[in-house]
Order: sequence, then C-alpha cells, then structure tokens
Amino acid sequence: MAANRELNMPHNGHLLAKVMAEKRFTHAQLARALNTPQMTIKRFTEKQSIKSNDLWNLGVAMDVNFFILLSQYHPVKSSTEKEIALQQQVYDLQKEVTIYKDLLKK
Repeated sequence: MAANRELNMPHNGHLLAKVMAEKRFTHAQLARALNTPQMTIKRFTEKQSIKSNDLWNLGVAMDVNFFILLSQYHPVKSSTEKEIALQQQVYDLQKEVTIYKDLLKK
C-alpha cells in the first residue's frame, strides 16, 4: 500500500442517512422492509462502518447500490467496461487523426 494515499473512509452511517433522506425512507419504513427492529436502522446510521451484507440488504430495500456510491470516495479509481471501451475508441481515433495529419502534410 502506498504510504501517501489518503485512507479516509466515508462514514457509512452518514451515507445511509443521506440516501434515506433523498429517497424519503423513514427508519420505520426501512425496518419494515428489512424485517428488523427500527433501532437497528437507527444504529446503522450512527456507525462508521456497516458490514457488506447489511449494506447489500439496505441497498436492495432502497433500490440503491451502496458499493458504487462508496467507490466514488475510494482513492484508487477503477474503470467500468464501458469506460475502457470508450478509452480504446478515443485511442483509435487519435491514431486515425495522426494518420490523416500525416497524409495532409504530403
């Protein structure tokens, strides 16, 4: 692991609370959707870290992918397959432009 990278993980509970507010979910509604006590949802919103299976279930209940949301905070950025394909297209087009420029010089 690189020593100079920031290791500040986002507060999962705050992220959950933000998503709940945006989606207009109350603690009671989410608790019913997950068949869990309302106090459990309240505790989740207070925790720095939430287990992945809990994040998964919370996300399914609210139709949100918390893993994508959290990845936006990660210091190491990853590319989706679509982004990789677009990057390849850009590279190919840049090569084409170079060829056309060379032809115009002749």
